[in-house]
Amino acid sequence: MIIFLKFLAFIIINIVVLGILPVLVLIVFLFYPKKEKYFKNRKIPLTPAFLYRKKKFYLDQLHRYFYDYLKDCKSDSDATKIAQWEDKAFKKAYEKLQFISDFKWLPGFIKNPVHSFLANICYQLVSQFFRKLVPWLMEKYELKQYIDLLDTKLDVDMLRDFLMQKAFKYVIIFFAAIYGLIGLLNALLFLILN
Repeated sequence: MIIFLKFLAFIIINIVVLGILPVLVLIVFLFYPKKEKYFKNRKIPLTPAFLYRKKKFYLDQLHRYFYDYLKDCKSDSDATKIAQWEDKAFKKAYEKLQFISDFKWLPGFIKNPVHSFLANICYQLVSQFFRKLVPWLMEKYELKQYIDLLDTKLDVDMLRDFLMQKAFKYVIIFFAAIYGLIGLLNALLFLILN
């Protein structure tokens, strides 16, 4: 009788403690409470919930990345991210096209210029893509407007309600099933070893 209870305990503990409890803790961490809470005039840590607390921060980061990218597109400095990507593309292409310099039947005065020319074409393609095409697409599809719209329309309450109605039940069932099977395996190993 005691062994059977231990067998059930393995399964139940795995389902509840490892399967369901972490999902509930994650939901609480992300969505609850909505506003700052105080206890004896001191702010309670982790209030408001993570998504309420960090929404403005991440949207500001998105705005900053957008403007920094556009500024980098216009800059000719070697310190920009785009210049680093271009340099990386050139080096990678030069390295991958090294086989051209290894051709024995090509004269040396042709090998090196062809090798450099092809690597330079790769550099120019990356440069044109990041400096011309991506900003043009951002302007054509009015990405700034969508970022501003996201700032005004993104509602954490709406996201929470959607997740609770549509996904929460299935996530709980999935994790309970996975950890239930792991609990069953633990219980079987317990029975085999006892």
